[in-house]
Amino acid sequence: NKMKKEAKGSALKRIILAQINDFLIPLPPLAEQQRIVTKIEELFAQFDSIKKLADEESCVIVGRCADYALEDYPNKISVFITAPISVRVARIMERHKVDAKKAESLIHKTDKKRASYYDYYTDKKWGSASSYDLCINSGSFGIDETVDMIMKLVEAKKNK
Repeated sequence: NKMKKEAKGSALKRIILAQINDFLIPLPPLAEQQRIVTKIEELFAQFDSIKKLADEESCVIVGRCADYALEDYPNKISVFITAPISVRVARIMERHKVDAKKAESLIHKTDKKRASYYDYYTDKKWGSASSYDLCINSGSFGIDETVDMIMKLVEAKKNK
């Protein structure tokens, strides 16, 4: 590590400004830097839209790191809904009229994209219980009961 080699001192290492000015920091090509800036600007615009909607009315936002965008909103409730792969496959097969192999492939690809997006843009982990107010297994309760539980949580939060 060049920076460590250049540092002087025995207890607290110090680096003089001339050494910092001479230190080369590798950067991606300009086109890649511009792509990164564009992605960040898109994310900020998305967060602004989410916040604007939440400021205007009560709403449900699926995905888009909305829990992260609204982390300072006291009335926000973030929910992660999961189910065993067998239940998810059956739901996707019925909804999209595909076979089990295609359904499972779609699920894995979608989960990978969601996790990658969420983990990249937040300081949290997609699917980790500590990232949400409520995690629920819809496979254990069914869709209607899952919705009922979420609605009870919303009512409890309103009455708090």
